[in-house]
Amino acid sequence: MLPPLSKFKRMGMKKALILRYGAYGDIIHISHLPRLLKEQGFDFVAVETNYKGFQLLRDNPFIDKITYLPDSSDLLKRRGLIEKKWALLAEEYDSFINLNGSIEYDILMMETQNDYYRNDKVRSNRCNINFYDHMTALAGYPNIKGRTGELFFTEEEKTKVDEYYSKYKDNFTILINLSGTSFHKQFIQAKEVAKWVLDTYEDAVIIETAGPEWKHLTLKEIDDKRIRSIIGIQPFRQAAALAKRVNCVIGCESGIMCAANMWNTPTIQLMTAASVKNHCEHAKNDYSLQSPAYCSPCHKGPYQYVGCPVVDGHLLCTYFDVDKIKENITKIYEKRNNA
Repeated sequence: MLPPLSKFKRMGMKKALILRYGAYGDIIHISHLPRLLKEQGFDFVAVETNYKGFQLLRDNPFIDKITYLPDSSDLLKRRGLIEKKWALLAEEYDSFINLNGSIEYDILMMETQNDYYRNDKVRSNRCNINFYDHMTALAGYPNIKGRTGELFFTEEEKTKVDEYYSKYKDNFTILINLSGTSFHKQFIQAKEVAKWVLDTYEDAVIIETAGPEWKHLTLKEIDDKRIRSIIGIQPFRQAAALAKRVNCVIGCESGIMCAANMWNTPTIQLMTAASVKNHCEHAKNDYSLQSPAYCSPCHKGPYQYVGCPVVDGHLLCTYFDVDKIKENITKIYEKRNNA
């Protein structure tokens, strides 16, 4: 049982609080900080987050206390109220690391910001920095570069994922993420790529994933036996753990792709709004591609997609050169076979 926070000051212990409410990818990009803070001499590291953050960070052994606000989105809209709460929290800690808005607003311009409407060069000069390095700098360590995320799982979770993957461990396994939470994170050429993979590699098995709201995008009509779906079956944590075991992960920029890069799994992340440097600079086995659209990377975080070019009902940036995707899959396949 940990003593109340007020006692830590009297005990001379050094403590830090990380504050971050965000989507899965946002949380992965701050997941390296608890270990880093312990390495830098903090005795007690606490995290306040939302439910998605709690899901990903709850088993991190470098976190001494984790709390989540189920209504964080509503509270952020009432900025004056939540800032009073933050001011009180800050009094209890030696280091108060508020990372809300550290990607959105700092690196990806939002539609309420003037820079959203400036030319791409203005945003590129300011925003083409690695997300992990930016989080580390905001935590107070700008000279430390190259850290990447880490997630921790229970033995039960590992066993479930191992049991699932054991059926395909001798195959060339590709995890395809059909979509993230936004329209610029849809892999609209997934069917074309999946059909080519199955036609080209007899030992290939594709596992599709996405949020349950994207179940209608399923690839299983191509081949019901060699395409398996975990959409609506395995939650994000299990999909993230599975990304460590497969031979390749493909999809547009999203949380599951951040997890794949984190594990150093061969990853083809299809970058649209953000740049390859933003997400993938420190990843190993990275085969990521920038959208060939003239406006990519735009370094925007759009919701209304004001001014975004559209082709046949899809955002221009979601169209990639399929031949380059195939080329990178071939490299990954050959590297696997020659290992």
